[in-house]
Amino acid sequence: MFSAKSKMNLPTGTIIKNKANITFDVNPPMETPEVFNTIDSDAPSSFVDALPDVASLSDFELHWNGTDGMALALMIIPYTFQ
Repeated sequence: MFSAKSKMNLPTGTIIKNKANITFDVNPPMETPEVFNTIDSDAPSSFVDALPDVASLSDFELHWNGTDGMALALMIIPYTFQ
């Protein structure tokens, strides 16, 4: 197992590259492909558009938007029906 920690306070967009040579038993080393991770230290934000003053209890549209320092790939909106 291999793990590493990044330096503290790296700016959003910093790319960390990594690759290794791994030796199993007495076999020659195997080179792994290079991989990278991009730091996203900016907190995401999201908001829900205003709802109409009156809406049917059974059917209405809800619109929301979100931003992030890098790319917003997934936004989970928790909801509760009462």
